[in-house]
Amino acid sequence: MGIKQQAYVVAKRHCHELNLQLLDQSVMLKRVRFKRNRAGGLSLLRVFVFEFASTGDERYRGEVQLLGRVLVDVSVDLHRI
Repeated sequence: MGIKQQAYVVAKRHCHELNLQLLDQSVMLKRVRFKRNRAGGLSLLRVFVFEFASTGDERYRGEVQLLGRVLVDVSVDLHRI
């Protein structure tokens, strides 16, 4: 599985767990930089963004961070329930 596909699967699963609707069925690469991993080596930190809706009316943003192939964080903006 490619990195972008992995980020999409993570975003889709996170939205499903929070009862949110993933919009546009995609994620976009926002930023790439080097960061040290737990072993002390350098890995690429990739930050992907996606959009979601909670009520179907407004769009909000979410973010997936992957260090190499390891999930670092998934976050979503504050939204209406």
